[in-house]
Parts: sequence; structure tokens; C-alpha cells
Amino acid sequence: MPFQSRYKSTCIHCGKAIEIGQLISWSRKTRGAWHVSCNTPNASADSTPTTAQAETTPTQAPVQSHDALEALANAMQPYIKATVNAEQVNEMIDKALAGFNPDHVLTIEYKRFDGTVKTIEGAHSEMPKLMYLVSKRHHVYLYGAPGSGKSHASKQVADAIGVPYGFISLNPQTPDSRLLGFIDANGNYRSTLFHDIYQNGGVFCIDEVDNASPSLLTTLNSALENGHMAFPNGLVAKHPDFVLIATGNTCGKGANPMFPERRPFDAAFAERFTFIAWDYDIALEKAITLSINPNADSWHRWVIGTREYCKQHYPKVLVTPRASYKGAEYLIDSGFSYAQISDMLIFKGLDTATREAILTNNPFPRG
Repeated sequence: MPFQSRYKSTCIHCGKAIEIGQLISWSRKTRGAWHVSCNTPNASADSTPTTAQAETTPTQAPVQSHDALEALANAMQPYIKATVNAEQVNEMIDKALAGFNPDHVLTIEYKRFDGTVKTIEGAHSEMPKLMYLVSKRHHVYLYGAPGSGKSHASKQVADAIGVPYGFISLNPQTPDSRLLGFIDANGNYRSTLFHDIYQNGGVFCIDEVDNASPSLLTTLNSALENGHMAFPNGLVAKHPDFVLIATGNTCGKGANPMFPERRPFDAAFAERFTFIAWDYDIALEKAITLSINPNADSWHRWVIGTREYCKQHYPKVLVTPRASYKGAEYLIDSGFSYAQISDMLIFKGLDTATREAILTNNPFPRG
């Protein structure tokens, strides 16, 4: 049955354009449309053109794919949300920087048992929580994005309290011996910093604990729970002032799109820790950036805008405070442009389409 065309296409009989509103016929078998005037006496809406007809047809032009795509795009248009524009990115930046005052970056004073006072200048906004928990000798798990200063904070805490500090970063192949030590070929025990601090007290930081093997986490769980640990040189009691600060990029629930290889904690291991989410402290980031280069405010603002935009649209593009710090340094005397610095510190070989989409919504500052 003839009907009016709602889209532009091409007649499969005459090869001429079918305009919107023209009477056409369409066949499920041929998957094509034709003008009603092109019908032959033997042709019907559900018939296939014969070989003779096909040979005398000036052009055998199929329906153009772009016509179908155009029709689909028009139908979907009411449901497509507008993309974020530069003005909205500026609003994201203002929101992220709201309340920032370079004269009020967090400073903490810690009074030690001997009465002396240790000052931590430029402390992370979550540092008071960490200081409190460590002073109570509670083990802590700090989790957050790379570059948020988790391991650095653990060193600050140890320095403030005035106790020994140890550090190790784990991977899936890290053996127990890196923590427990081993007996060498001569029968001598080779100790580790973990052993010494476990026995004598202090703060030990284990970085990337969500990247460790399950067997190593079981070993750690035993050391934290039982009050003693079987080292290769014998049973060692845990010192009352031993505190473990573990860090990771996930909350211990397993992998995510950004960190697909990270492992979940079992319930027993997670129960040994108090968790603190350790996100980027933008006020501290800006203070450090400007201490490196007082003229890097525009660069830092652009980095913040890129980070906030990518959080929503390209979560796999990681924009850490290190981009602010290194970029501020490069801008002093390297002669590098914003484009060159961003390629080195943020985009890092990102495909052109994604890079241009980010820069369209958050262009580089002028000048």
C-alpha cells in the first residue's frame, strides 16, 4: 500500500531521490523503497523486481546508509543531553576551589609525651583523624586516588610522634620474606625493618596493600591479630607502640575500571583496620603548586578543571596533583607550552578524539 515518505532516500527502480512527502512503496523482501510512479503492472508492494526490470533500471542504488543514520539521529535527539561546556567546567572549578584560602592551609601541633610540641605545616585535611587513630595505636587503612599523599602522610605522623618509621610497597609477587626476613645459607637470620618495628615499636607503612597476594595478607592478618608473630628466628611479641598504616587505591572491595587488578580484602583482614578515605586536598595542592611557582595559578586552575571534567566523562584519564606540581616547575624555565606539558603529564598518548573533547570543554588559558 502506498504511503508518504517520512525520510529522504533513493528509489531502487529509477535511482532518483525520494523526497519527504512523496508517495512510495516499500518491500520487506527488497529492503528498499521506490516511487509509486515507478510501479509496473506486475509489481506490488511486496514483490521483488524481476531480472528484466533490474537490467533496464538506470541505477541499482541501495538505500543510503547515511539516510538511515540521519533518521535515527533525529529520532534520538530529544533524549540526548547537552555536552558540558567551558562555562560549566568553570563552575566545577569554582566549586572545587570554594573556601580555599592560602593563608589557612591546615597546620597541626602535636604534643608528645615528653611535653615537646611537633608542628606539621601543610597537613592534609584528613590528617587530624589519622593523628588521633595512630596516637591510640589503631591500625589504619588509607585509600584513595594515586598522588593524594597517603604514604607521605604516614611519614609525617611518625615524625610528629617521634617514633621509627618503615615503608614497603607490595605487588602480587612480593614474598613473605620481604616482611618476615629469612635464614641465610650460613644459618643466620636476615632481619627486616618490619621485624624491628614490630618488635620495638614505631609506624610501618605498607603501600599498595590491595595489590598484594592473598597469602601475604593472611600473614599480615596473623601479625596484627594475635599480639605475636612467628618470624624465622622465633616467636616475637608485638610492641604496644607498633602501628601499621596500610594504603591502597581501592576501598578493599576489589577491582574497579581504574584498577582492574586489585584484590578484595577478606572480612578478617579488613576488620583489623580503621578506614579513612584519602582524597585529593585541593587547598593543599594549590598551596604546594604556588610555593613551587607563584605564577602557576592558571595552570593549577586548568588542571582542576580537567580533573573534574574527566571524573564525569573520562574516568580512566587520571589527573593527579603531581600534574600541578610538575607543571608548575616546568613553567618556570623549560619553555614548554601548556599543550606540551599536558601531553607529558596528563594525556600521555591519549587518543586525539578524547584529547580534543577535553580541550574543547576546558581550553587552555589565554596568554
